[in-house]
Amino acid sequence: MSRCGVGPATTAFEIGPGTGQATRPLLDLGLSSVVAIEPDERLAVFLSDNLGRTSGGRLKALRC
Repeated sequence: MSRCGVGPATTAFEIGPGTGQATRPLLDLGLSSVVAIEPDERLAVFLSDNLGRTSGGRLKALRC
């Protein structure tokens, strides 16, 4: 975490998270929030349903 300069007060912006292979580790780092922009509506719903429930409200999956 220190190498990247991220910590509990960090908000990450992820483009094209797909199934969340990188999203989950970002949440596991304890970031304050992750905003995931996904162009595929099905994957945005998948992220919200699967990671949104366990993130304690720290994941916002958006479809663009």
